[in-house]
Amino acid sequence: MINTIWKKSISILLYHRVLVNPQHWLHQGMGVAQFVERMKILKKRYCTLSIDEARHCLEHNTIPNRAVVLTFDDGYLEHFQVATSVLSDLNLPACFFIPTDYIGSTGMWSDKLVWALKHWELPSLDLREFYQSCFHTKTEIQRQRVLEYLKKWLKYQPKKIQDALVTHLFQAHDFPEMPRQMMSEKELLALHQQGFTIGSHTHTHPIFSQVTLQQCQQELVTSKKILEKILNAPVRYFAYPNGIQNKDFEDAHQILVKKAGYDFAFSTSHGKLKTSTNQLACPRTHYLSVFS
Repeated sequence: MINTIWKKSISILLYHRVLVNPQHWLHQGMGVAQFVERMKILKKRYCTLSIDEARHCLEHNTIPNRAVVLTFDDGYLEHFQVATSVLSDLNLPACFFIPTDYIGSTGMWSDKLVWALKHWELPSLDLREFYQSCFHTKTEIQRQRVLEYLKKWLKYQPKKIQDALVTHLFQAHDFPEMPRQMMSEKELLALHQQGFTIGSHTHTHPIFSQVTLQQCQQELVTSKKILEKILNAPVRYFAYPNGIQNKDFEDAHQILVKKAGYDFAFSTSHGKLKTSTNQLACPRTHYLSVFS
């Protein structure tokens, strides 16, 4: 049931992975069947807006009841191969936030870490060079625990540490070839031509609070230029990596976002979009909360 809190507000729903073969190694996604079911519910019971439509509603104070916007972070290949097919069949708009350094690649450091731990066959993992620790990895449960531990720790480490640790893993073990996991320039252009919105998610996906303001500015400008060249269209929307307000980004970062030419920026802090919302720190809602 939809209660009165939906009136005059918009829920910005956040998705990451939509998986053909769901598996416990990936915790930020859902299977295709579940995704289709959820999208059908949105089509039937909600008013799904594009970001441009939501912006217009905010500016003119004409927000419809049960309003939602769909957003997808990180630019994964299944967004193009799976999600947009479902969305197109149901005529549902969406926005995709892209970290441009990984376009057409095998993924970010976190994706490579998942691949390495999933295929790790040695009984232990010696990371004393990085963390002064040696982990037991004999069982699948042990490897999953190591994966979650390293993801949480590495998330707030410098990019050179993230990349060095992943390189160390791939040099220490002979893994199967890692497939491409991110959308290509051609696929991003195809999404744009189909009417979907493309936004920036920085260039190399740093957490802003962990790098200098100068680096943040460069990330914002570089990603915008790359996307606008691919799409031959302006890019007006931005999503903060990790995105927890007052932890991952602060007021100074919002000023840089505006200076770089973005009109709206989206966090991962929970909440709904209202006419009074700060447009450079728009809250988003985890997709599960709407369907609970």
